[in-house]
Amino acid sequence: MGSPQPLRLDLPGGYRLAATMTVTGYPVAAKAFPTWGGAYLGTRGHYTGVDQTIRPALYQADRTGTTGRATTTATLADIAVTDAAGQSVQGWSLVGADAESTARGESITWTSDAPFTSLTTRADGGDDLGSACGAGFTGIGTTTVSCTGSVDSPTGTAIVAADTPTTFTQRMVGGGREGVAFGVLVSRVSVTKQLVGGFGSDAFSVAVSDAAGRQVATAATTGSTDGSATTGDVTVLVSADGNPLTFSERPVGTTDPSRYAAPSWSCTRTGGSGALPEGDDVGTSAAIPVGVGDAVRCTVTNTALPPGLTLTKRAVPVDADGNGLFGADDAVGWTFTATNAGQVPLTSVAVDDPTAGAVVCESDTLAPGDSTTCRTTTPTAVSAADVIAGSVRNTATASAIVSGTTTGVTSAAATAEVSVEQPAVTVAAEEPATPAAGATTVDVPVTVTNPGDVPLVDVQVDVPGVTPTPVPDLAPGEDTSVVVAVPVDEPRTVEVAVEATPDGVFGASDPVQASVQVTVPAAVPVPGAGTPTPTASPSPAPTASPSPARPSPTAQPGAVPPAGGGAAGGPDGSLAFTGASGLPLAGGAALLFLLTGGGLLSARRLRARR
Repeated sequence: MGSPQPLRLDLPGGYRLAATMTVTGYPVAAKAFPTWGGAYLGTRGHYTGVDQTIRPALYQADRTGTTGRATTTATLADIAVTDAAGQSVQGWSLVGADAESTARGESITWTSDAPFTSLTTRADGGDDLGSACGAGFTGIGTTTVSCTGSVDSPTGTAIVAADTPTTFTQRMVGGGREGVAFGVLVSRVSVTKQLVGGFGSDAFSVAVSDAAGRQVATAATTGSTDGSATTGDVTVLVSADGNPLTFSERPVGTTDPSRYAAPSWSCTRTGGSGALPEGDDVGTSAAIPVGVGDAVRCTVTNTALPPGLTLTKRAVPVDADGNGLFGADDAVGWTFTATNAGQVPLTSVAVDDPTAGAVVCESDTLAPGDSTTCRTTTPTAVSAADVIAGSVRNTATASAIVSGTTTGVTSAAATAEVSVEQPAVTVAAEEPATPAAGATTVDVPVTVTNPGDVPLVDVQVDVPGVTPTPVPDLAPGEDTSVVVAVPVDEPRTVEVAVEATPDGVFGASDPVQASVQVTVPAAVPVPGAGTPTPTASPSPAPTASPSPARPSPTAQPGAVPPAGGGAAGGPDGSLAFTGASGLPLAGGAALLFLLTGGGLLSARRLRARR
């Protein structure tokens, strides 16, 4: 292979390495790992997973029958790496490694146009170089590094890397056989987008970008309300010191990120260390240093803010017949309040009321927390069925669309009801007890009830000859009791009446009344009280009758009234009456006694005239 040969290598992640390769000196052949049993690469867990069909080592040919040292030089020139889009890639490292072992008297020298870094130094301070370069390992940090062996069976091996070189040479000197290998440093990254409760056609994309802004991995959701998209594990070329990569997410198309909560990040790293973004205060992007061999995976979750729409409904009765009560021949309008109870703007706000018909809203766009008032355009007439049912009942719902999306939202049903008003009042009175002797009034217990469905105000109980008795306002179904003091000058039947004003949806209407009859007894006379006798003006006062049990009337001469003339106690000098005992006398018996007495008196006077 003494003449230059073009080299084209397709690498994982869509990368391509191009170079001109020249191999001079002792012949070599491609060889799989491990090149021999004592080699470091490919044994004891060191790069043992390389596919055996891949032969990355340049291994010197069999030295049987030869003497001295065998020198081979392998050079890559005009090195360039491009991505899948053909763009030049920076920030990667080319690796040179001892693919066999550097024993006593053997050596490898690496040269490049970029400084070298040793890859055998571990993070814990140890070094996997072992005894491979016992006679010297020099030049790290420069463009020339040498490894010279000093033992027959060394442990470890030398591995070096140069950052984005354009030339790279490995010169090996073998006492027996020696081998070298070229390689690149890689890591793996992935980013996943999780969408929760998305709106309609909303979509988000995620990406991983290098320091130059070149995207090395991308993925996007497809507009499902609950979906995800992932880049999967993507291999990226990195330098020996690692690369800062930017993980990011963004809305796609007309997606409005204000409809979503802050993105929530969750990241893991395998193979390395370092802080990772976490939680919902990261923002839309995060810079993450990715080291050699790292596997960094992030999930970014976008959760839609909740939409919400509520509706309240209120009846507006119309007193079409003007009687002050809501009922037949009246109508009712409906007023609605639609409120954005969610956290996203709403458009196309409307109210659907199948019974009431068309509804007009003051605004059809609502910011979170805002409300609009809507009204029916035509009042609903009270039907006969409504009157029978006792009320007019109506149900409606509101609907809207989340602004900028095709996602709809509907309120819970809102119901309003207005009762058909049927005011009524009833009154009940208990028969009073016999009043005490000498009493002038008797207490009559009265109960007033509101059996209707309209509150009653200005309630009062009326009894003839008695000041009206006020009664507290009565809600539907309530009752209350009062006591009315009724005069007891004589036994009689009186009417106990109640009047109340219905206070309905339109205010006060015509009063409602009810009444009941109750018998009121006369009072018992005071025992031992004297009985007055009839007098005739201007005669002197009469004298008492000789019989204390039956007093007889006396009359002045010339002033004898005709029998049965005048009303008792009247101004015409007619006789008054009194009871004969402490027991009450019925009205008929008292009248009969007076007439009989009058007849006796007339008979005596006739006999006297004779």
